[in-house]
Amino acid sequence: MTPSSSTPLWLDLRTEYIDANFEKVVEYLRNADKNDSFYKKTKELFEQRIEQLLEEMSNRSLYADPANKDTTLKAARMLAVYLLTHSHSAKFSAEAFVALAKTLASLWPDHAKTLINKSIERLQHNEVDSLGFTWSDYDKIAQELFIYNLVNNSKFSAPIKGFKYLSQHGSLLLDKNGLHLCSSPIKEAEKLLDSGAKSMDTSLKMTVVTPAGDKLKKSQEKDIKAVERVIKLMTKTGLFFGCVDGNYDDTERQFIDNFTARLSAVGPIDEVQDMLAHATDVHYTLDEIVAETRELLNGFDNLAERQTVALALYQFIDNVIKADGVEHPAEREAFVAWNKALAK
Repeated sequence: MTPSSSTPLWLDLRTEYIDANFEKVVEYLRNADKNDSFYKKTKELFEQRIEQLLEEMSNRSLYADPANKDTTLKAARMLAVYLLTHSHSAKFSAEAFVALAKTLASLWPDHAKTLINKSIERLQHNEVDSLGFTWSDYDKIAQELFIYNLVNNSKFSAPIKGFKYLSQHGSLLLDKNGLHLCSSPIKEAEKLLDSGAKSMDTSLKMTVVTPAGDKLKKSQEKDIKAVERVIKLMTKTGLFFGCVDGNYDDTERQFIDNFTARLSAVGPIDEVQDMLAHATDVHYTLDEIVAETRELLNGFDNLAERQTVALALYQFIDNVIKADGVEHPAEREAFVAWNKALAK
C-alpha cells in the first residue's frame, strides 16, 4: 500500500472536509492507535476546525431554531469529540467546554441554569479530572442523559489563583468563588473582594460587590454608571418579556422586583425604581433591547466570558417567561426573535 493510499481522506484536504467526512473522522479518532503517524496530524486539523467553530458560535443565537437543530447538534458532537481527544490543557479546552454547555442549553432550555453554573465552574479551574462523559456517552449526546452525566459527573481541580477579569468602567471578575460585578476599577475591586466587601447574590451565580459605607468616592461615579447601565438593561429586558404577552402577572412582577432589588445592592437607582413603578405604562421595543444587549456583550473580548454572560441573560429571560407558570406563544416568539437578532 502506498503512503498516499493509506492516508486518511481528510488529511489530504482542508479543514472544511472535516465536516464532509465527520463520521469517518470520529471513527478514526475514537479507534486509532495513538501512535499512528496520522493521529497527531488529525488532532491538529480537528483543533483548527474547532477554532473556526468557536468563532462561528460567537455570532450564533443562543436559542436553537428548530430548523437548525441538526446543525446545532452536530456542533455539540464536534465539541464533545474535541474534548474527548485533546488534553485538558489543550488550547481551546475551556472555551470548548463552555461552548458545549451553551449548545446543550440551546437544545434543552430547561437545563440552562445548571449548564451555566457548570460553565462557570469550569472557568474557575485549571484542571479537568473528569469531563463527566466518555466515548460510550458520546452516542447519547442527543439525549438528556448526556446533560445529566456532564453536569453531575464532571470534576475539576486546581482552582485559578487570583482573578480573571474584564475592567473598563467597573469590573467583572471571575475567581474560584464565582463571578463578581463591581462598580470599582480592577485594583480596587480586587481589594474589595479580598477584604470581604458587602455582596449580594443574584441567583445566577453572580454577585454584586459594593464598597462598605453608604457613599462612594467621586472617582468611582463613572464606574457606578456602567454598573447601573447593566442593572437598567436587566430591568428593561425583564419588563419587556414580562409584558409582551399583554399580561404582566403578579408572579412575573415579584420575580423582576426581587431580582432588581438584589442587583441594586450598589445603591438605589431612581430610574430603575421608576421603570418598575410604571411597568405597564411604558412599552419597550425588541429593537432597543437587542441593541443594548449587543452593546453589553460586545464589551467582552474573551469568547468564554461572552458566552457565559450571554447564557446568564438567556436564563434570566427564561425565568421571567416561566415565572407565571405559563409560556405564552408571544413570549416564546419574542425570545426566539431576541436570540436570532443577537446572532446577526
